[in-house]
Amino acid sequence: MSDNNFSYKLLPEDFMVSSVWSLPIHGRAALGGKLSCATTVATSLKNTVLLLHGPIGCAYQRRMNPCRSWNPIYDFPCTALTEAETVYGAYDKLLGAIEDVYDKYKPELIMVISSDVADQIGDYMDAVREEAKVPCEIVVSTLVSCEQDSVMTKRGFSVIRNALITQLLQNVDETETEKDDKSINIATLVQFPDEGQRYIELKSLIEEMGLHANGFYFANNTVDDIKRIPRAPATVVNYATEEWTEFLGKKYGMKYIEEYPEPRYTSIEEGPYGFDNVDRLLLNIGNTYNIQGEAEEVAEHGRREAEEALAKHLPSLKEKSLAVVGSYYGGYSSDLIRYCGMKCELLVLKFRTGTNFDMLLNDEAKERTVGMWVDFCSNYDSDPEIMVEPSLEEELKALKRTKPDLVVPPALGTSAWWYEKHGFKTLVPNRLFGYFFRLGYWTVVDAAIEARRALERPCSSEPLLSMLDQDEEYGGLTKYWANNARVFRQMWYEEV
Repeated sequence: MSDNNFSYKLLPEDFMVSSVWSLPIHGRAALGGKLSCATTVATSLKNTVLLLHGPIGCAYQRRMNPCRSWNPIYDFPCTALTEAETVYGAYDKLLGAIEDVYDKYKPELIMVISSDVADQIGDYMDAVREEAKVPCEIVVSTLVSCEQDSVMTKRGFSVIRNALITQLLQNVDETETEKDDKSINIATLVQFPDEGQRYIELKSLIEEMGLHANGFYFANNTVDDIKRIPRAPATVVNYATEEWTEFLGKKYGMKYIEEYPEPRYTSIEEGPYGFDNVDRLLLNIGNTYNIQGEAEEVAEHGRREAEEALAKHLPSLKEKSLAVVGSYYGGYSSDLIRYCGMKCELLVLKFRTGTNFDMLLNDEAKERTVGMWVDFCSNYDSDPEIMVEPSLEEELKALKRTKPDLVVPPALGTSAWWYEKHGFKTLVPNRLFGYFFRLGYWTVVDAAIEARRALERPCSSEPLLSMLDQDEEYGGLTKYWANNARVFRQMWYEEV
């Protein structure tokens, strides 16, 4: 839990995230497909080596853009397909590469991921699990395009989780699995240096309910850890609609507590964050394990403690005006409005973040997002001026016109310095990056502390990052990396 006092102390790993994510992240300008998600998951597992079956350029590009800048990929074996092998096949080369990887690294798991080139030539990669003569587990993820035609979980993370869980557990029989009726699995997105730290409060809350975490998947797991997933009768997941969730449900009777239950994408307030949603999550866990009374007691106690801590900061926050720079979710900016009594005077919606996310949303979805924000603000006595995809010049004019007490940029925004440079006090989002996917009541308190910190410190008129030449279209990227983002957008979505 966070410190109750205003002398808020971040953990060492939080400072590591803050220092790295304060820079313009070139990884945001690259293609966020299957390979990036595979490397994110694989580098979160213990004793695991990722082997790329494809051209060496794919491995090089992913090493340059690992998506987790604090965790560089030092070793990235690759079969380095040539043009001839692309035409005639490279199955024998793949088998040889697996043996070479084992001889060099002696891992518990070799995770083979194919590029689009290997997918297209059809090297029957699944057969390598039987034919490779190495004394370790092999998981193969194949025949899935990394084209950005779906949401992130489907195009990347879900694919890798499906392969890992279904292949490692395919021979683990239900009758041979020791059950632990008081345990629960927690599914994570492995996007932070210490994923276990992000769930430390949830872990504490479920222990107060008389349960315990069977594991956090995938965060520093071994092969044996993954094989122990069926011990728990239920798993906390983002959505229970992926192949691996269906596999575990059919084979082991796994139940699921969804962080984003249906109907989804209908409100800024949906999701597992904020006091009300944590209440709902704990009560759903209680219903699943038939301990409703214990869940209600823990939820009431946990919320009361957090609200008491929050009350110390409310006098400094209530009625202060905000300029919220957001996209399709609310996050900590919405908590400042609904729990801290701050008023949104200016709402700037930016869907073009450098990840090409805007290309995944059609105009109707963007209009619906605007409507959700309008409904949310009106529910909490805010009537903001709304801007959608403004230029930096237009945004600056609106800021000077509305004069907010505090600007709250999004977590993926790296342009807090830009607002400070122009004289507006700004909540530095990097300090709250771990807010996302961190479940518990104290996230609201942390957001309040950071907002108070930003309001009470002097505004920096010459931040170091203001020396960089920010791109007009992709805020938070320099012009060099923004041009890279445009290249990827051109290749994948627009006519050449």
